[in-house]
Amino acid sequence: MNTTDNKFFCFYPFRAIDILADSSAVPCCRFDERFSENLSYVNDKNSISDAFNSEYFNNLRNKMLAGEKVNGCWKCYKEDDSGVKSMRVGANQYMQETTEIDLEYLEIESGRFCNLKCRSCSPTVSSGFHKEVKSSNFMSNHFRLEPNDEILDPKNQLNKSFLYIAKEQSQKLKYIKVTGGEPLLSEYFLEYIQKLNKWGFSKNITLQFYTNSSFLPKQKLLSALSKFKQIDLFLSIDAIGKKSNYIRSGSDWNTMENVAKQWYNFSVDNKNVILDVNTTISIYNVLYLKELFNWTNEHLKIKWPALSFVHNPSFLSVSSFGVDIRNKILKILKKELNELGFNSDKSPRYKKLINFLENTENSDKFLKFIEFTDNVDKIRNEDWKVIFPELYRLLTGYKNSI
Repeated sequence: MNTTDNKFFCFYPFRAIDILADSSAVPCCRFDERFSENLSYVNDKNSISDAFNSEYFNNLRNKMLAGEKVNGCWKCYKEDDSGVKSMRVGANQYMQETTEIDLEYLEIESGRFCNLKCRSCSPTVSSGFHKEVKSSNFMSNHFRLEPNDEILDPKNQLNKSFLYIAKEQSQKLKYIKVTGGEPLLSEYFLEYIQKLNKWGFSKNITLQFYTNSSFLPKQKLLSALSKFKQIDLFLSIDAIGKKSNYIRSGSDWNTMENVAKQWYNFSVDNKNVILDVNTTISIYNVLYLKELFNWTNEHLKIKWPALSFVHNPSFLSVSSFGVDIRNKILKILKKELNELGFNSDKSPRYKKLINFLENTENSDKFLKFIEFTDNVDKIRNEDWKVIFPELYRLLTGYKNSI
């Protein structure tokens, strides 16, 4: 079956599982669990096999086979409609195109434990926000959390699901993707990949993980990585210099730059390691991609970082600023990318960026953006107008109410 034959069909529920920070199980990282009830959990009483073969997963599969819309899949639908190749369409890159139910792709969030508090992130996946949520009424109300909420408890910061993945449930795995929090802060992540080495499965597995580049891991992790068939290592970098410090609050650009260069050297020395950069496009950094691409090209030999887009919170998405402002952004981007020689229509990542800006829906959440950004600036003693002067001037011309 071809995914394009049925725009609501996806192979992920048939071949993959994603275990979230709270140990609940959904088909993939793009799936919005807020639309779901009766989620299965992976713990000491419920295995990955139990979750993967649960009534919840079977209902998703049946809906997709019947061509019914699945509300939790709205992010892929949105990208499909805007001409961007979604995870749904690109599923065959990682798994067999079959409706046979067999687990070969595992994605798992390492937990909420993270040393950063990125602007487009939240306390549900980063412990970096916890002090602010407990001390600020704005942050508490914005994230709809009480200071004593259980997800803010230090005991709930690491995903213990790693501990309950048995040998027999790992033997058919071909691809494992680990996201944050920050995976390299999870002792359970290290334990699991050491088990995969011990079981002899690593040589058959491509391991993909994302790190915020704020520190280098211990040697025992680096040694464990060398035994995998392939390592797809993504450095999460959204901007450089002060802009990076602002967007990925809690980080220090000088440290990130040094760590990224060391990861580059590690990839040169280990032929099973493929280094890449993942850049999340938001209204904050969309005008500053030229300087980021210059840096990744010069220091990491990466011309085009992998691109993802902020969808939630929606007021940080470029698509929330209306056609007029997006056209101005497009004009600037095309000119700058042309100057870099990065405007080739043959580049999938170029087309992905341009298609998203050209084809997303027309909406305007400008005032919500201003409210959120100004309030967080006060809490963190920052000023977006100083950090992003070009963006400020552009938006000033768009709305005179800044």
